[in-house]
Amino acid sequence: MRQPGYESTGGVPVATVLVVEDDEALAAQVTRSLEELGIEVIRWSVGRKIDPAMPPTVDLVVLDLMLPERTGFEVLEDLRGCS
Repeated sequence: MRQPGYESTGGVPVATVLVVEDDEALAAQVTRSLEELGIEVIRWSVGRKIDPAMPPTVDLVVLDLMLPERTGFEVLEDLRGCS
C-alpha cells in the first residue's frame, strides 16, 4: 500500500535508492518500506568496488558500514570519488 503523496506518475518511480546491506532480513524490510512509497530499490548484499566511469545512478544510498569483503567506508569513498 502506497502512502498518499508518494505515488509515481505513469509507473515512473519517485526516486531510486541503493541499499547496501548484508543482513537479508533488514535489507528486505528497508526495501519493502521504500517500495511502498513508490521508490525503486537497487540492493547489494556486499560492498563492491565502484568504477568511477560507471557509478550507480541513484538519488540516495542506504549503506551498512560493516560489510563483508569491503567496508561501507570504502564503498562511500568510491561513491564520493564519482561525484
